[in-house]
Amino acid sequence: MKDGVTIFWHESLDSTQEAVRRSIDSLENLTVIASGYQSAGRGQRGNSWLAAPWENLTFSILLQFGPSGCAPLKSSDQFMISIVSTLAVHDYLSERGIDSHIKWPNDIYCGDRKICGILIENRLGTFGVRDSIIGIGLNVNQVKFPPNVPNPTSMTLRSGNAYDVKTELELLMAIFASLIHLLAEPNGFEELRERYLSLMYRKGIHCQYFDCLRDEHFFGTIRGISDDYRLLVQDDLGITRSFAFKEINYII
Repeated sequence: MKDGVTIFWHESLDSTQEAVRRSIDSLENLTVIASGYQSAGRGQRGNSWLAAPWENLTFSILLQFGPSGCAPLKSSDQFMISIVSTLAVHDYLSERGIDSHIKWPNDIYCGDRKICGILIENRLGTFGVRDSIIGIGLNVNQVKFPPNVPNPTSMTLRSGNAYDVKTELELLMAIFASLIHLLAEPNGFEELRERYLSLMYRKGIHCQYFDCLRDEHFFGTIRGISDDYRLLVQDDLGITRSFAFKEINYII
């Protein structure tokens, strides 16, 4: 495939994330491992990722940084990988006529329903991010979900259309590759960050949340992210609370 992307499809795997990890030293930058079915797919917070066989996109991308890969990335800027990944999925869905927003840090929502989850695992080296494995689970053709899956949706449910998952992955990865290259541009960080902020789910909307640090529910308004990429929520007292990953829950 063009743009330096190589896609390997498998009929079935335990986890595309683990498949990349097992072969990471022999894979090149922008290698994608995709599978029609995952027996042990993983999501954020240690959750399993449930997907019907060959109805959705379940794949992992290997990014390498430095001389043999993408432009070097400082450890303090590793959240830019989340920004690129979420924007790629959003832009791909937009090209398919599906509106979406980015739920911090890296889920994709259509309205109040989740269409995509992203798991990012980075390895750091002496000079910054060494490599990153980006696992993406995008609901494509699935229309029935297990009852224990919270607020799911899919591309087919949003558009009424059916899709060929192999074709869709190539289209999505072309967008991803174009965005990752922006990290090497002089104003790339700023451009990507501004787009991410403009697409944040619930930004500027008064809603209820659960503060895991204070063990309390509160109402507040998302204002954006800090310079170190923490979520900023202004509560009803006008105090801006700052959250790292796993420190806040959305009440949906």
